[in-house]
Amino acid sequence: MPGTYFITRSLSKNNKKNTTLRSALPYDQAKYFGLVYMVEDLKKHELVKRLVHQLEQEGKKVRVLTYLGKKKENFEFKFDFFTDKEVGFFGSLQADNIQEFIAQPFDYLINIDLMPNVLIKKIVALSKAHCRVGRHLTENEEFFELMIHAGSNEGLSTFTDNTLRYIKLISKK
Repeated sequence: MPGTYFITRSLSKNNKKNTTLRSALPYDQAKYFGLVYMVEDLKKHELVKRLVHQLEQEGKKVRVLTYLGKKKENFEFKFDFFTDKEVGFFGSLQADNIQEFIAQPFDYLINIDLMPNVLIKKIVALSKAHCRVGRHLTENEEFFELMIHAGSNEGLSTFTDNTLRYIKLISKK
C-alpha cells in the first residue's frame, strides 16, 4: 500500500488539525450516515448491504466508501470505492469520491472494520462527520467519539448490530 509510512506518521496530526465540532445526535434526529470499510469477502459485502437497507428503511440517507485492496474483488460496484492507485506516494488521497466523502458532514460515520487499516483511519481522521464510530481498540481512541467493544469471539455481524443498537440508545438530553 503506497504511503503507509507517511500516513501512519501523520494520522494524529491530521486528526488534531480537524476542527469539526463533534457531537452525537439522537438517532431519531440523525439523517445522514456514512459507512467506510475495506473489502474482505462477500459475507462482509452482504452485511454492509443489509445495514444500508436497514438505515434507509428508517429514513436515513447513507453513503458508503470502500477500500478495495490488492487481490480483492469488488462484488457489485454498488458502493463508491478506491484502490491503491488513488493514494499518492506520500499518502495523499487523490480521488474525488474520497474528498467528497471526507467533506460530508455526516451525523454518524461508521467504520465497519474489526481490523484497523491506515487508509480508512486517515479518512476517519479527516472526516467532517459529527460523530465517528468504530471498534474499541486503544490505538483508535483519538479517532472515534463512540467506540464499540468487539470481543475476539464476536463476528462482524454482532459488531454492526451492537453499533446500531448503541447509536439508537443515544437520546435527547
